[in-house]
Amino acid sequence: MRPRDALISEIRTCTRAIARAAATRAFSAWSSLDLSMPQLEALFCLAASGPTTVSELASRLGISPPAGSHLVDQLVQAGLARRFEDSDDRRRTRVYLARRGESLIAHLREWSHQERLRTWFSRLTQPELDEIASGVRVLAPAVEAGARTGTRPSGRVMQG
Repeated sequence: MRPRDALISEIRTCTRAIARAAATRAFSAWSSLDLSMPQLEALFCLAASGPTTVSELASRLGISPPAGSHLVDQLVQAGLARRFEDSDDRRRTRVYLARRGESLIAHLREWSHQERLRTWFSRLTQPELDEIASGVRVLAPAVEAGARTGTRPSGRVMQG
């Protein structure tokens, strides 16, 4: 393996370990909520997609439309989502995050990300922090460029 490939492989291994640790910590925070995992998935899906039909949400979650409708009922009852009649087709119902749902998602994202980083970075020495800052300064523009063009590092276009 060439030195560049070896470094990329090492970075990927390290970032996978970081992602696993982050997911474990986030799961423990999320599990303290009075929400099932499907409800939480639906909230994140609604946050990503914006207003959508119940059947589209069910499809994205890989569940049946009746199960999707039941899930939406639970979220509406909890005050996390709202339903409204589709103005283009009155037979269809659309669903979106209520303010409480938006607030919860924003809180979970911010807390889990910022708190984890703060904790991890507090364990590092100043020279280690300097190294990370240097690397992130180089990486951030490459990540932003990929996000703007809608391409993955492989060059394939991301599906929305």
